[in-house]
Amino acid sequence: MIPIKASEIPAQHNDKHKPYHHYHQAKARSLPCVDRLAPIFSRQRRWRCLNWLRVTRHDKIALCFYLQQLLVAGISLRECLLMLRDYLLPQRLAPLLNVLMRSLDNGQSLSQACACHHKHFDATFVALIAIAERTGRLPEILADIESSFRWQRDLSTTLQKTLFYPLLLALSLFVLFGGFLVYLIPQLLSLLQQLACAIPTSTQYLLSIANIIHHYYGVVLLSVVGAYLAGFIGYRHSQRCRYYCDRWGLQLPFIGRFWHHYLLARWARYFALLYRAGISVLDSLHLLRGLMGHAALAQALAESAQYISHGQSISHSFSHSPLFPPLVIRLLHLGEMGACLETTLNRIHQYYQQELITRSQTLHRLLQPLLLLFLGGVLAYTIVAIFEPIYFSLGQVNI
Repeated sequence: MIPIKASEIPAQHNDKHKPYHHYHQAKARSLPCVDRLAPIFSRQRRWRCLNWLRVTRHDKIALCFYLQQLLVAGISLRECLLMLRDYLLPQRLAPLLNVLMRSLDNGQSLSQACACHHKHFDATFVALIAIAERTGRLPEILADIESSFRWQRDLSTTLQKTLFYPLLLALSLFVLFGGFLVYLIPQLLSLLQQLACAIPTSTQYLLSIANIIHHYYGVVLLSVVGAYLAGFIGYRHSQRCRYYCDRWGLQLPFIGRFWHHYLLARWARYFALLYRAGISVLDSLHLLRGLMGHAALAQALAESAQYISHGQSISHSFSHSPLFPPLVIRLLHLGEMGACLETTLNRIHQYYQQELITRSQTLHRLLQPLLLLFLGGVLAYTIVAIFEPIYFSLGQVNI
Protein backbone atom coordinates (compact mmCIF):
# COMPACT_ATOMS: atom_id res chain seq x y z
CA MET A 1 0.00 0.00 0.00
CA ILE A 2 1.45 3.28 -1.15
CA PRO A 3 1.33 6.00 1.53
CA ILE A 4 -0.34 9.24 0.60
CA LYS A 5 1.44 12.49 1.43
CA ALA A 6 -0.43 15.32 3.06
CA SER A 7 0.38 17.64 0.19
CA GLU A 8 -1.38 15.29 -2.24
CA ILE A 9 -4.66 15.33 -0.32
CA PRO A 10 -7.30 17.51 -2.02
CA ALA A 11 -8.33 20.74 -0.32
CA GLN A 12 -11.85 19.56 0.46
CA HIS A 13 -10.48 16.51 2.32
CA ASN A 14 -7.57 18.33 3.96
CA ASP A 15 -9.86 21.02 5.43
CA LYS A 16 -12.73 18.84 6.54
CA HIS A 17 -11.88 19.55 10.19
CA LYS A 18 -12.46 23.29 9.54
CA PRO A 19 -16.23 23.60 9.05
CA TYR A 20 -16.11 27.37 8.53
CA HIS A 21 -13.10 27.44 6.26
CA HIS A 22 -15.10 28.04 3.08
CA TYR A 23 -17.18 30.75 4.81
CA HIS A 24 -14.11 32.70 5.88
CA GLN A 25 -12.52 32.19 2.48
CA ALA A 26 -15.63 33.49 0.72
CA LYS A 27 -15.85 36.43 3.12
CA ALA A 28 -12.23 37.35 2.39
CA ARG A 29 -12.90 37.12 -1.36
CA SER A 30 -16.00 39.29 -0.99
CA LEU A 31 -13.98 42.06 0.80
CA PRO A 32 -10.69 42.37 -1.10
CA CYS A 33 -10.07 45.90 0.25
CA VAL A 34 -9.75 44.73 3.87
CA ASP A 35 -6.22 43.39 3.45
CA ARG A 36 -5.17 46.53 1.62
CA LEU A 37 -6.61 48.96 4.18
CA ALA A 38 -5.47 47.09 7.28
CA PRO A 39 -1.80 48.19 7.01
CA ILE A 40 -2.95 51.77 6.40
CA PHE A 41 -5.20 51.73 9.47
CA SER A 42 -2.46 50.19 11.63
CA ARG A 43 0.03 52.78 10.35
CA GLN A 44 -2.37 55.63 11.13
CA ARG A 45 -3.01 54.20 14.58
CA ARG A 46 0.74 53.90 15.19
CA TRP A 47 1.44 57.49 14.14
CA ARG A 48 -1.53 58.71 16.18
CA CYS A 49 -0.02 57.05 19.24
CA LEU A 50 3.33 58.68 18.49
CA ASN A 51 1.77 62.10 18.04
CA TRP A 52 0.01 61.86 21.40
CA LEU A 53 3.02 60.29 23.11
CA ARG A 54 4.79 62.48 25.67
CA VAL A 55 8.40 61.54 26.37
CA THR A 56 9.37 63.11 29.69
CA ARG A 57 12.85 63.98 30.90
CA HIS A 58 12.70 60.98 33.24
CA ASP A 59 12.00 58.73 30.25
CA LYS A 60 15.02 60.13 28.40
CA ILE A 61 17.22 59.57 31.44
CA ALA A 62 16.07 55.94 31.70
CA LEU A 63 16.50 55.43 27.95
CA CYS A 64 20.08 56.76 27.93
CA PHE A 65 21.04 54.92 31.13
CA TYR A 66 19.74 51.48 30.13
CA LEU A 67 20.94 51.80 26.56
CA GLN A 68 24.43 52.75 27.72
CA GLN A 69 24.58 49.84 30.17
CA LEU A 70 23.40 47.32 27.58
CA LEU A 71 25.83 48.57 24.94
CA VAL A 72 28.74 48.31 27.39
CA ALA A 73 27.68 44.70 28.03
CA GLY A 74 28.21 43.94 24.32
CA ILE A 75 24.58 43.61 23.23
CA SER A 76 23.65 44.76 19.73
CA LEU A 77 21.69 47.95 19.27
CA ARG A 78 18.52 46.30 18.05
CA GLU A 79 18.55 43.77 20.88
CA CYS A 80 19.01 46.66 23.30
CA LEU A 81 15.91 48.40 21.95
CA LEU A 82 14.00 45.13 22.11
CA MET A 83 14.94 44.61 25.76
CA LEU A 84 14.06 48.22 26.53
CA ARG A 85 10.63 47.75 24.99
CA ASP A 86 9.84 44.41 26.66
CA TYR A 87 11.39 44.70 30.10
CA LEU A 88 12.93 48.02 31.11
CA LEU A 89 10.94 51.02 29.85
CA PRO A 90 7.21 51.78 30.32
CA GLN A 91 4.81 50.20 27.86
CA ARG A 92 3.59 53.59 26.62
CA LEU A 93 6.99 54.03 24.94
CA ALA A 94 6.59 50.77 23.01
CA PRO A 95 5.26 52.45 19.80
CA LEU A 96 8.28 54.74 19.65
CA LEU A 97 10.72 51.89 20.23
CA ASN A 98 8.94 49.79 17.59
CA VAL A 99 9.37 52.57 15.03
CA LEU A 100 13.05 52.93 15.93
CA MET A 101 13.62 49.20 15.52
CA ARG A 102 11.79 49.22 12.19
CA SER A 103 14.01 52.06 11.01
CA LEU A 104 17.10 50.10 12.02
CA ASP A 105 15.80 47.08 10.10
CA ASN A 106 15.40 49.31 7.03
CA GLY A 107 19.08 50.22 7.12
CA GLN A 108 18.95 53.56 8.95
CA SER A 109 21.24 54.49 11.79
CA LEU A 110 20.03 55.40 15.26
CA SER A 111 20.60 59.12 14.66
CA GLN A 112 18.62 58.99 11.41
CA ALA A 113 15.79 57.13 13.14
CA CYS A 114 15.72 59.70 15.98
CA ALA A 115 15.83 62.60 13.50
CA CYS A 116 12.49 61.49 12.08
CA HIS A 117 10.90 62.16 15.49
CA HIS A 118 12.02 65.70 16.26
CA LYS A 119 9.10 66.06 18.67
CA HIS A 120 10.72 63.57 21.05
CA PHE A 121 14.43 64.02 20.21
CA ASP A 122 15.83 67.52 19.68
CA ALA A 123 18.55 68.49 17.20
CA THR A 124 21.31 68.40 19.82
CA PHE A 125 20.43 64.86 20.86
CA VAL A 126 20.44 63.73 17.22
CA ALA A 127 23.76 65.48 16.52
CA LEU A 128 25.41 63.89 19.55
CA ILE A 129 24.17 60.43 18.57
CA ALA A 130 25.43 60.97 15.01
CA ILE A 131 28.89 61.99 16.26
CA ALA A 132 28.92 59.01 18.64
CA GLU A 133 28.12 56.63 15.78
CA ARG A 134 30.83 58.21 13.63
CA THR A 135 33.50 58.00 16.33
CA GLY A 136 32.41 54.74 17.93
CA ARG A 137 31.84 56.35 21.36
CA LEU A 138 28.13 55.78 21.71
CA PRO A 139 28.18 54.49 25.34
CA GLU A 140 30.34 57.41 26.54
CA ILE A 141 28.20 60.07 24.87
CA LEU A 142 25.01 58.43 26.13
CA ALA A 143 26.43 58.69 29.66
CA ASP A 144 27.15 62.41 29.07
CA ILE A 145 23.62 63.00 27.77
CA GLU A 146 22.17 61.17 30.75
CA SER A 147 24.18 63.28 33.22
CA SER A 148 23.01 66.44 31.46
CA PHE A 149 19.37 65.38 31.72
CA ARG A 150 19.89 64.52 35.39
CA TRP A 151 21.30 67.99 36.07
CA GLN A 152 18.26 69.63 34.47
CA ARG A 153 15.91 67.40 36.45
CA ASP A 154 17.63 68.11 39.78
CA LEU A 155 17.61 71.84 39.15
CA SER A 156 13.95 71.78 38.14
CA THR A 157 13.06 69.79 41.26
CA THR A 158 14.92 72.28 43.46
CA LEU A 159 13.07 75.21 41.91
CA GLN A 160 9.72 73.49 42.28
CA LYS A 161 10.36 72.83 45.96
CA THR A 162 11.47 76.43 46.42
CA LEU A 163 8.45 78.00 44.73
CA PHE A 164 5.69 75.61 45.82
CA TYR A 165 5.02 77.07 49.27
CA PRO A 166 5.22 80.75 48.19
CA LEU A 167 2.88 80.13 45.28
CA LEU A 168 0.47 78.34 47.58
CA LEU A 169 0.52 81.32 49.95
CA ALA A 170 -0.02 83.75 47.08
CA LEU A 171 -2.98 81.72 45.82
CA SER A 172 -4.50 81.62 49.31
CA LEU A 173 -4.06 85.38 49.61
CA PHE A 174 -5.74 85.94 46.26
CA VAL A 175 -8.73 83.75 47.16
CA LEU A 176 -9.12 85.32 50.61
CA PHE A 177 -8.86 88.88 49.38
CA GLY A 178 -11.24 88.14 46.51
CA GLY A 179 -13.77 86.75 48.98
CA PHE A 180 -13.53 89.91 51.06
CA LEU A 181 -14.07 92.12 48.05
CA VAL A 182 -16.95 90.18 46.52
CA TYR A 183 -19.02 89.21 49.58
CA LEU A 184 -18.03 91.28 52.60
CA ILE A 185 -17.41 94.75 51.16
CA PRO A 186 -20.92 95.19 49.58
CA GLN A 187 -22.50 94.40 52.97
CA LEU A 188 -20.16 96.92 54.60
CA LEU A 189 -21.21 99.57 52.08
CA SER A 190 -24.92 99.04 52.85
CA LEU A 191 -24.19 99.27 56.58
CA LEU A 192 -22.27 102.52 56.18
CA GLN A 193 -25.08 103.99 54.12
CA GLN A 194 -27.56 103.19 56.87
CA LEU A 195 -25.33 104.75 59.53
CA ALA A 196 -24.68 107.84 57.37
CA CYS A 197 -21.18 108.32 58.78
CA ALA A 198 -17.99 109.67 57.25
CA ILE A 199 -16.01 107.08 55.31
CA PRO A 200 -12.21 107.06 55.85
CA THR A 201 -9.79 107.22 52.91
CA SER A 202 -8.57 103.62 53.35
CA THR A 203 -12.16 102.37 53.25
CA GLN A 204 -12.88 104.47 50.16
CA TYR A 205 -9.97 102.82 48.32
CA LEU A 206 -11.20 99.39 49.33
CA LEU A 207 -14.77 100.21 48.28
CA SER A 208 -13.52 101.49 44.91
CA ILE A 209 -11.62 98.26 44.23
CA ALA A 210 -14.62 96.20 45.30
CA ASN A 211 -16.94 98.26 43.10
CA ILE A 212 -14.73 97.77 40.06
CA ILE A 213 -14.46 94.04 40.61
CA HIS A 214 -18.16 93.63 41.45
CA HIS A 215 -19.56 95.56 38.48
CA TYR A 216 -16.80 95.11 35.89
CA TYR A 217 -15.44 91.67 36.71
CA GLY A 218 -16.25 90.46 33.19
CA VAL A 219 -14.31 93.29 31.58
CA VAL A 220 -11.39 92.79 34.00
CA LEU A 221 -11.34 89.05 33.37
CA LEU A 222 -11.52 89.47 29.60
CA SER A 223 -8.79 92.11 29.73
CA VAL A 224 -6.47 89.84 31.70
CA VAL A 225 -7.15 86.84 29.46
CA GLY A 226 -6.79 88.98 26.32
CA ALA A 227 -3.50 90.47 27.50
CA TYR A 228 -2.20 86.99 28.31
CA LEU A 229 -3.26 85.57 24.94
CA ALA A 230 -1.81 88.56 23.07
CA GLY A 231 1.50 88.19 24.89
CA PHE A 232 1.53 84.43 24.38
CA ILE A 233 0.77 84.65 20.66
CA GLY A 234 3.28 87.45 20.18
CA TYR A 235 5.95 85.49 22.04
CA ARG A 236 5.30 82.32 20.07
CA HIS A 237 4.99 83.80 16.58
CA SER A 238 7.06 87.01 16.62
CA GLN A 239 10.83 86.69 16.80
CA ARG A 240 11.20 90.38 17.62
CA CYS A 241 8.68 90.19 20.48
CA ARG A 242 10.37 87.08 21.85
CA TYR A 243 13.78 88.77 21.69
CA TYR A 244 12.66 91.84 23.64
CA CYS A 245 10.71 89.80 26.20
CA ASP A 246 13.69 87.55 26.87
CA ARG A 247 16.03 90.53 27.04
CA TRP A 248 13.81 92.43 29.49
CA GLY A 249 13.32 89.29 31.55
CA LEU A 250 17.06 89.18 32.26
CA GLN A 251 16.89 92.71 33.71
CA LEU A 252 14.45 91.85 36.49
CA PRO A 253 15.85 92.53 39.97
CA PHE A 254 16.32 89.01 41.36
CA ILE A 255 14.69 86.56 38.98
CA GLY A 256 16.54 87.98 35.98
CA ARG A 257 19.95 87.34 37.52
CA PHE A 258 18.92 83.83 38.54
CA TRP A 259 17.68 83.09 35.03
CA HIS A 260 20.90 84.53 33.54
CA HIS A 261 23.03 82.20 35.68
CA TYR A 262 20.87 79.26 34.67
CA LEU A 263 21.35 80.05 30.97
CA LEU A 264 25.11 80.41 31.37
CA ALA A 265 25.36 77.10 33.26
CA ARG A 266 23.29 75.35 30.61
CA TRP A 267 25.33 76.94 27.80
CA ALA A 268 28.63 75.85 29.34
CA ARG A 269 27.30 72.35 30.02
CA TYR A 270 26.14 71.68 26.48
CA PHE A 271 29.06 73.47 24.86
CA ALA A 272 31.48 71.21 26.75
CA LEU A 273 29.40 68.16 25.83
CA LEU A 274 29.38 69.03 22.13
CA TYR A 275 33.09 69.92 22.14
CA ARG A 276 33.98 66.62 23.85
CA ALA A 277 31.97 64.72 21.25
CA GLY A 278 34.11 66.16 18.45
CA ILE A 279 31.70 68.71 17.00
CA SER A 280 33.33 71.89 15.69
CA VAL A 281 32.87 75.19 17.49
CA LEU A 282 30.72 76.72 14.73
CA ASP A 283 28.47 73.67 14.52
CA SER A 284 28.22 73.60 18.32
CA LEU A 285 27.13 77.24 18.41
CA HIS A 286 24.55 76.54 15.70
CA LEU A 287 23.11 73.67 17.73
CA LEU A 288 23.19 75.70 20.95
CA ARG A 289 21.07 78.43 19.36
CA GLY A 290 18.11 76.07 19.12
CA LEU A 291 18.82 74.37 22.42
CA MET A 292 18.91 77.38 24.74
CA GLY A 293 15.27 78.39 24.21
CA HIS A 294 16.18 82.05 24.72
CA ALA A 295 16.02 84.49 21.82
CA ALA A 296 18.50 87.02 23.23
CA LEU A 297 21.12 84.38 23.98
CA ALA A 298 20.54 82.74 20.58
CA GLN A 299 21.16 86.10 18.90
CA ALA A 300 24.37 86.52 20.91
CA LEU A 301 25.54 83.04 19.88
CA ALA A 302 24.80 83.81 16.22
CA GLU A 303 26.83 87.01 16.38
CA SER A 304 29.71 85.20 18.12
CA ALA A 305 29.66 82.53 15.41
CA GLN A 306 29.98 85.23 12.75
CA TYR A 307 32.99 86.74 14.53
CA ILE A 308 34.61 83.30 14.83
CA SER A 309 34.02 82.58 11.13
CA HIS A 310 35.81 85.86 10.34
CA GLY A 311 38.92 84.67 12.17
CA GLN A 312 38.54 86.04 15.69
CA SER A 313 39.21 83.98 18.80
CA ILE A 314 36.43 82.43 20.85
CA SER A 315 36.92 84.66 23.87
CA HIS A 316 37.10 87.84 21.78
CA SER A 317 33.97 86.82 19.85
CA PHE A 318 31.96 86.32 23.05
CA SER A 319 33.22 89.60 24.51
CA HIS A 320 31.06 91.58 22.04
CA SER A 321 27.88 90.45 23.83
CA PRO A 322 26.89 91.84 27.27
CA LEU A 323 25.26 88.50 28.13
CA PHE A 324 28.67 86.93 28.79
CA PRO A 325 30.27 88.48 31.89
CA PRO A 326 34.01 89.26 32.12
CA LEU A 327 34.61 86.17 34.26
CA VAL A 328 33.44 83.92 31.43
CA ILE A 329 35.53 85.83 28.88
CA ARG A 330 38.70 85.53 30.97
CA LEU A 331 38.18 81.83 31.58
CA LEU A 332 37.57 81.22 27.86
CA HIS A 333 40.78 83.10 27.07
CA LEU A 334 42.73 80.95 29.51
CA GLY A 335 41.17 77.81 28.05
CA GLU A 336 42.20 78.83 24.54
CA MET A 337 45.74 79.68 25.59
CA GLY A 338 46.17 76.40 27.48
CA ALA A 339 44.33 74.21 24.93
CA CYS A 340 41.92 73.04 27.64
CA LEU A 341 38.63 74.53 26.47
CA GLU A 342 36.58 71.55 27.62
CA THR A 343 37.97 71.78 31.17
CA THR A 344 37.32 75.53 31.22
CA LEU A 345 33.72 75.07 30.13
CA ASN A 346 33.19 72.46 32.83
CA ARG A 347 34.56 74.89 35.42
CA ILE A 348 32.21 77.60 34.20
CA HIS A 349 29.32 75.16 34.49
CA GLN A 350 30.32 74.14 38.03
CA TYR A 351 30.69 77.76 39.11
CA TYR A 352 27.26 78.84 37.88
CA GLN A 353 25.69 75.61 39.12
CA GLN A 354 26.93 76.42 42.61
CA GLU A 355 25.64 79.97 42.19
CA LEU A 356 22.23 78.60 41.25
CA ILE A 357 22.14 76.36 44.32
CA THR A 358 23.13 79.27 46.58
CA ARG A 359 20.59 81.63 45.04
CA SER A 360 17.80 79.05 45.18
CA GLN A 361 18.47 78.53 48.89
CA THR A 362 18.52 82.29 49.43
CA LEU A 363 15.29 82.64 47.47
CA HIS A 364 13.72 79.89 49.57
CA ARG A 365 14.72 81.67 52.80
CA LEU A 366 13.55 85.09 51.67
CA LEU A 367 10.30 84.32 49.89
CA GLN A 368 8.49 82.76 52.82
CA PRO A 369 8.92 85.62 55.33
CA LEU A 370 8.38 88.24 52.62
CA LEU A 371 5.14 86.61 51.52
CA LEU A 372 4.02 86.23 55.12
CA LEU A 373 4.70 89.93 55.72
CA PHE A 374 2.85 90.85 52.55
CA LEU A 375 -0.06 88.59 53.47
CA GLY A 376 -0.20 90.05 56.97
CA GLY A 377 -0.05 93.60 55.63
CA VAL A 378 -2.92 93.03 53.19
CA LEU A 379 -5.05 91.37 55.83
CA ALA A 380 -4.27 94.13 58.34
CA TYR A 381 -5.18 96.83 55.81
CA THR A 382 -8.43 95.04 54.95
CA ILE A 383 -9.41 94.60 58.59
CA VAL A 384 -8.62 98.24 59.45
CA ALA A 385 -10.51 99.50 56.38
CA ILE A 386 -13.55 97.42 57.38
CA PHE A 387 -13.71 98.09 61.12
CA GLU A 388 -12.49 101.72 61.23
CA PRO A 389 -15.75 103.31 59.96
CA ILE A 390 -17.80 100.97 62.14
CA TYR A 391 -15.78 102.00 65.20
CA PHE A 392 -16.17 105.72 64.48
CA SER A 393 -19.87 105.36 63.75
CA LEU A 394 -20.45 103.52 67.01
CA GLY A 395 -18.55 106.26 68.86
CA GLN A 396 -20.94 108.89 67.47
CA VAL A 397 -24.05 107.09 68.66
CA ASN A 398 -25.70 108.83 71.68
CA ILE A 399 -26.74 106.32 74.29
